[in-house]
Amino acid sequence: MAAFLYEDLTQRMEKVLEPRYRTMYFENGDLIPTMVDLAPGMKEIAYEKINEFGDADLVSDAATNIPVVDISLDEDRYPIYMVASGFPLSLQEERAYNAQHYHAFNLDRFQRRMAVARKAIAQRTNKFTALGVPNLNFPGFLVNGLVATDNSAFNIYTSTYQQCLDFFVDVIESLTDNFVTDYPTDLLLPKDPHHLIVSLENSLGTISVKERLEQLYPDLMITKIKE
Repeated sequence: MAAFLYEDLTQRMEKVLEPRYRTMYFENGDLIPTMVDLAPGMKEIAYEKINEFGDADLVSDAATNIPVVDISLDEDRYPIYMVASGFPLSLQEERAYNAQHYHAFNLDRFQRRMAVARKAIAQRTNKFTALGVPNLNFPGFLVNGLVATDNSAFNIYTSTYQQCLDFFVDVIESLTDNFVTDYPTDLLLPKDPHHLIVSLENSLGTISVKERLEQLYPDLMITKIKE
């Protein structure tokens, strides 16, 4: 009777199984445009900022109290933070894997580790951008103390279709109550409220809150986030 080793009776597939990651909206450029434009070694970035002030009014031909306008130049400064990750390199480990053929087909272990490091950096960047770093005074988009909080008593979970729709319309319109601010283009919702506006329909069952908001504001992108 022929004898077979266990490995000889195992068929190895060329496909390499790997984790599937969720979309990181605060890192991938969907919500916040990203540009690789920092010079090496920089510690801070600065933006020149123009402030405009003044007014206009009705005046007579010989008026001397004509309203005036002017501008002032200022700058905003922001520190630069670096997020890093690394991986070990061992010659003996590489030799052992190559000698025993433990490596998967067409798998470059160095490049794969590089990819894992980049993914770790992206995940941490996504978290910092969304939630900030309190001990560094680094504000996140979702917990920015400089942005006023709407302390509404509205309960989205017990609301009707019309109440829910009116709430979001009022919030959006309140952001556009002057000539400076345009309509928002992004609405970020946690999982449960997002599920509610998708499933909550009008009395005829013909349209959901989410669909109606997208009709009223064609440029508004409603995104479900898990941060």
